[in-house]
Amino acid sequence: MGQGGKFIVMPLTLDSSNLLFGSIGIGNPRQNFTVLIDTGSSAFWVTSSDCSGRCGRNSFFCEKSNSCNKKNKTVSASYNTGSIRGQAFFDTVSIGGSSVNKQFIVGVNEGSNIFSYMAADGVLGLPATCTSDNLGKCFLRNLVYQGLIDREMFSIRSSENKTYTEIIFGSSGATFDTHAPIVLPIHEDSTQFWALNIDRITVGEEAVSSASARAILDTGTPLIVGPLPVVSKIQRFLGCQVHPNGYAIVEVCRSKLCPDIYFEIGNNIFALQPSDYLVDCDDSFCFLGIITSNDLIKEKPLTGDLLHDGWILGSIFLRNYNITFDAENRSISFAKL
Repeated sequence: MGQGGKFIVMPLTLDSSNLLFGSIGIGNPRQNFTVLIDTGSSAFWVTSSDCSGRCGRNSFFCEKSNSCNKKNKTVSASYNTGSIRGQAFFDTVSIGGSSVNKQFIVGVNEGSNIFSYMAADGVLGLPATCTSDNLGKCFLRNLVYQGLIDREMFSIRSSENKTYTEIIFGSSGATFDTHAPIVLPIHEDSTQFWALNIDRITVGEEAVSSASARAILDTGTPLIVGPLPVVSKIQRFLGCQVHPNGYAIVEVCRSKLCPDIYFEIGNNIFALQPSDYLVDCDDSFCFLGIITSNDLIKEKPLTGDLLHDGWILGSIFLRNYNITFDAENRSISFAKL
């Protein structure tokens, strides 16, 4: 791999849904945690030692770290699968052989269902924009501020055979790319989210949507989530049936005839093959990995307009590309594996 500026490399592991997890340390002496890498949120949190009910596997003990500075501030955050609430603190975070000091973290003591869906101790949120004036609150900007990386950007990259995946903070120039990257600007109305504009969606040769729509790139969501009218058209075109659990399925015999699905973004075509969008297959049927916001958020719908007429592009879309998220230039780059 080539060399560039100052950067930090952290190896990642993938679960069966292709969600990304990394290992970090917090405190002095170091306490170890596994965190979900989440481009769809902004909070950085781990389970606290005073967590009640369902919690992560490992909990942070502030009293065991001589660098922990607990704040009298309660922080909460909502996700598609639940919510968290906890106490803010500052401490040293060790990542990829480097340490960032006085990082703002939330020690979660209350979680609503979120640990039922996540095999990790916490979440490292990586938003497109650092909205806080406190540099300690945004992890990526804090790395730049303390001179650990040269630019406010990161890349998620895999080897061509997908046997190794890593996240690179900063402009390393290290790459597995075998194709020229496509560089797209972040949606002009997007603040926190890494969002693009979808211009058209086609199933085979059939256009199912020609209306412009915003789409969030979310490494913390395994599937693709879209508005009910368009997803219903996709289901009908593919001949989907309804499974007893309420989700759309495609018979295995029919799945072999399914066409590619094309997302047109900025005059570029991003293709999904049936092997990408049909998931959890058995001998009889496959689940369709393109769902509605109603399917995703059964317990507590989120507020706002995004999931009413917009999209979330999760791991089944993202896993076929090396992707660079550039906060400084407000752009996202895709290089096909």
